[in-house]
Amino acid sequence: MPEVIFQEVKPGIGVITLSEPTALNAMDEAMAEVFQEKIKAVRAMPLRVLIITGAGRAFSAGGNLDMLEAKAKLSREENTLRMLKFYKSFLCIRELGIPLIAAVNGHAIGAGLCLALACDMRVVAEDAKLGMTFTRLGLHPGMGGTYFLKEVVGKAAALELLLTGRVIRGEQVRQFGIAREMCP
Repeated sequence: MPEVIFQEVKPGIGVITLSEPTALNAMDEAMAEVFQEKIKAVRAMPLRVLIITGAGRAFSAGGNLDMLEAKAKLSREENTLRMLKFYKSFLCIRELGIPLIAAVNGHAIGAGLCLALACDMRVVAEDAKLGMTFTRLGLHPGMGGTYFLKEVVGKAAALELLLTGRVIRGEQVRQFGIAREMCP
């Protein structure tokens, strides 16, 4: 069972950590269920802010490739239903009604970047790599990626990142407007 850890670091300030570091916190249906359960528990707490991060050297490498490959074998309708449930499990953070901060400590790729973009702000490590690499896998961007990226960086920059699958890092992350703060 994947691990998603909640910790209240100070009164009113919570941190959720995706904690599958050996898999670079790749997201699958099991992690989605655990994540959603943690968010349900957080809803009952008097938090003022929630920080989301990843354990190890990645925020999240995105969707688990084995999961995505298995989904390709499903009917279109079944795949759509399962993916919508998967997306909702992570994007339920938007329903908390408190500020959300993504502390991007390493790679945030595909769905991992979508989760970070769903937050109100992002603080990114200088050596982190960020990318909407769906096109490299022959996939349509999911998990609100097309919406959130356009909202954060604007239409032209969003199209560049989405259509090329380009991975950016360092100062480029700030130039695109994905993060205002970069940390060592």
